[in-house]
Amino acid sequence: ISLSDFAKYCRDSEIVSVHPFGELAEDGMTLYETISSDIKTIEQELQVRELHALLHREIDKLPKRAKETIRLYYFHHQNLKQIGQQLGVSESRVCQIRNGAMVHLRKRIRYAFCLSM
Repeated sequence: ISLSDFAKYCRDSEIVSVHPFGELAEDGMTLYETISSDIKTIEQELQVRELHALLHREIDKLPKRAKETIRLYYFHHQNLKQIGQQLGVSESRVCQIRNGAMVHLRKRIRYAFCLSM
């Protein structure tokens, strides 16, 4: 089931706040509010997971140097100088590679999310 289908299902199946669902519990929340909050949390978690999966797929599609730069910088927390030494390029070149990859990834993520809405 896609994220958008699941979100639609959650919205369509929301509980109408009527007695006793509208009564406040000890925590000051109605059953409706509690369940709605849980659904929103689940929806947000699914969105994050979908974004992570999409991001990893798009990173895998990058050219070799760009892919390696992104992985070393964001997943292995290396700085530009360290990455440059590993790739045999200057720190400024690593910065250019990273910036270009980020522009590409942002476009791909925006495009993918526009298609899913």
